[in-house]
Amino acid sequence: MKSVLITGTSKGIGLESALAFGRAGYKVYATMRTPAQSPQLAETAAREKLPIIVVIANNQYAYSTPNDRQFACSNLADRAEGYGIECHTIDGTDLEACLKTLARAAESARAGGGPQMVVANLLRLCGHGEHDDANYVLAKLKASPLGRDSLKVAEEEIQCRNWADATTIAAWRAECVQKVEEAIALVQREPGPDPFKETWCAISSKHLSEGMAES
Repeated sequence: MKSVLITGTSKGIGLESALAFGRAGYKVYATMRTPAQSPQLAETAAREKLPIIVVIANNQYAYSTPNDRQFACSNLADRAEGYGIECHTIDGTDLEACLKTLARAAESARAGGGPQMVVANLLRLCGHGEHDDANYVLAKLKASPLGRDSLKVAEEEIQCRNWADATTIAAWRAECVQKVEEAIALVQREPGPDPFKETWCAISSKHLSEGMAES
């Protein structure tokens, strides 16, 4: 079974892409950082028994709105239970726990266990964008274990376990930066979309759009 990683799957093209690949037989890792918007993907995946692993980076806020003003349940695992989905709750700053849990979820999805949900608890350490100074983040959260820099903690564990040295990690970072810069440059060179030529409909609902021929 082939695997695909899709980010931003709480809505829009990310959501539709996750469902499309899942229906095509791929094992999908569907990630999102807005827990309150997870039900649509979870409900559809559960109903169709798709091999989708919904990974929620529960960073305690949706922009500046704290969790307790987004949903009433104290644990997002309660939502998964309502949809009949197996859920795994982990410390998102713990690399070993993340690796083991995702491996277990993937094994279950491959074995026909249907969609899986992984809720990784952590804290967004910067604003939502350059315009956001994140002054709404509570000081007690910043000082809690959730406030650890998950990437820094992961780097330390990787080196401690001799999986890679500092030079290799630096090379990985440089490669990622290069790929991002190349993608940005490519997009900036492309012309803007022509509203009269583009197909403005969701991937999975093209057949519902008036005037659209079946592909």
